[in-house]
Amino acid sequence: MPVVYEGKWSPYVWALDATVLAGTSDAPLQRRKELAGELLSSLREHTQKIGLERFVFYDFNYNYVGHDLKAPWYSALANGFAAIGLMHISKVLADPSLLDIARSYLLPLPTALSYRAADGTDWFLEYVSDDLPNGGSAVVNGHYGALIALHEWSRRTNDCRFAEAVIGGLHTLRAWYPRIVRDQFFAYAMDHLDIKDYGQERAVRQAEGACRLWPDASLCATAVHMRELDGSWKAAGIVK
Repeated sequence: MPVVYEGKWSPYVWALDATVLAGTSDAPLQRRKELAGELLSSLREHTQKIGLERFVFYDFNYNYVGHDLKAPWYSALANGFAAIGLMHISKVLADPSLLDIARSYLLPLPTALSYRAADGTDWFLEYVSDDLPNGGSAVVNGHYGALIALHEWSRRTNDCRFAEAVIGGLHTLRAWYPRIVRDQFFAYAMDHLDIKDYGQERAVRQAEGACRLWPDASLCATAVHMRELDGSWKAAGIVK
């Protein structure tokens, strides 16, 4: 599960609520519309619009691996959650205009909310702030989540404008999944390979998900290797 900031608005929880709402068909339509309106209102309260693009922002200070992030700070993953939630709410309200808004959250993912590392890999940044070195931090889970949002857009709309960004993101995972395999754990971030990902099973499932999206031999072999390692670590009592 992504980080949920206690007592704070969470784009992950917001998107989860939108997903649940879209799957709830037994509630009266009027009540579903009211709930959708409440969700849209809360998202607007945590969004900055710049030109054609929208950015989810966090309105509280946060210490990330020793760096004090001053509000507002941003996240490609948060924007991805917003887009996915809006796709669901568009279905609930039968309102295609919400897809245009969803797209506006995706537009900055390959640009303002991304970073090209020294090795040439392109990352969707989970943490974006001037208070961080290079202006952001490349977290493996956050990168994967943003990539999935772009892929989901393409799948739902047949709009291929983000195809290059998705392919680039998958190439990044192919290059980096072997590198996050450490001594008895999977690492959390490109720039913090010493920190254990708090979701070890999730890391494996995401590698397997990336393989399903792009059945590249190297990527899929790494996913299999990670599954085997996870199983062996669990058997040895290493992974909790």
